[in-house]
Amino acid sequence: MNKKYWPILNSLDILTIVATAPRPGTDFLHSLFDDHPEIISFDGWLHFHEFFYRSISIYGTKNLFFNNTNDEFKNINLSNFFYEFAWSHLHKFDSRYDNLELKGNLGVNKDDFNLLDIDEFVKTAVNLISDEEFSSRNAMLAIYGSIALIRGDDLTNKKVLLHNVHLSEHLDFLLDDFPDVKIIACTRDPRVWSTKINKTLDGMSLSSYSINMSRALFKLGIDGTNPLSSRDLNVRVNSLERLHFKPLEVMTNICNWIGVKYGDSLLHSSWNGKTWNGDILSNNIELCFDPGRYTDSQIAWKHDMYITERVAIESIMNKEITMYKYTYDFNAKFWFLLVPFLILLPAKYEVRIFSQIFKSRNFHLLIYLMINILYRYYRSYKKLFDNFVKSSKPFLIL
Repeated sequence: MNKKYWPILNSLDILTIVATAPRPGTDFLHSLFDDHPEIISFDGWLHFHEFFYRSISIYGTKNLFFNNTNDEFKNINLSNFFYEFAWSHLHKFDSRYDNLELKGNLGVNKDDFNLLDIDEFVKTAVNLISDEEFSSRNAMLAIYGSIALIRGDDLTNKKVLLHNVHLSEHLDFLLDDFPDVKIIACTRDPRVWSTKINKTLDGMSLSSYSINMSRALFKLGIDGTNPLSSRDLNVRVNSLERLHFKPLEVMTNICNWIGVKYGDSLLHSSWNGKTWNGDILSNNIELCFDPGRYTDSQIAWKHDMYITERVAIESIMNKEITMYKYTYDFNAKFWFLLVPFLILLPAKYEVRIFSQIFKSRNFHLLIYLMINILYRYYRSYKKLFDNFVKSSKPFLIL
């Protein structure tokens, strides 16, 4: 098996997907490639290298407390490693456990799921890598190759391996192993971040975690593609709104860029061939592609933000709004001098959290809210200043 398939795995082009805005459709885009005969994929995002460098079967329990990645066991038990991977990612082998992404509700009737044989996965992965050096690169190739084989895919047709890292902080290890990786940066209108923060708060009870989650979403939105701009990377941008408006054109452009043939399966969202109906935060999805969703988003953010917030965000994120051809609601030149003062005013979601803290009498959470507000001030002023002193690296839009 190794001699037949390893050269194919070793020659695959690597493609990854990175979120550069809150909920920009990274998994949705990924799901469109699920059934493509020339692409190896695994359901949803996977932080493989994070797992690899904390693996007990490689470094032992000492690595849980100390940086022990230079002191691996001399003889790695391959079966133990792949079993550790499988059981650490059980939701990827029995999708009923993935209730965040609702992968136990696949299919038209929302009553289907995916089930992969872990023993068969381990056996196949070990056979694939057995004659090769054990490394993070080769282990990752063996995992994807094994998944493809036990699903019945024809590896001889594969040209691209899609590994969804989801967040830019997980890129470095992937780049170490695959320097020529192609990156799709997923984005959407930056004004949507307040709606996504509110949606996330709806699904969580008040806690330091939920408050800090709002900061994480804000950071993701205000950073945009900046974490990718500072390096010489092969990046293209996918705008969620453009994908919904022109799916055929966008998916054809992606195929041309990554070197695979376009097929109608690319206009269908699925996991292992079974229709995906959206995750736990998705609402009222009736069509795979729906241009009307952008209008709904505009209505939502006008409700979820004060006018002062909207003016400030349009000024802070003006480069992104212009670059990705979104429409302004306000005259930036007219409001420009007021923006530094508008930033100081509370965001609507911050007022909501403040109100919840007082209603629940969890006053110790005020410190987390204050830290988040100060963080918003700092990042907003920095972004506003950078707009004048730093040039942005424009990436081609798919």
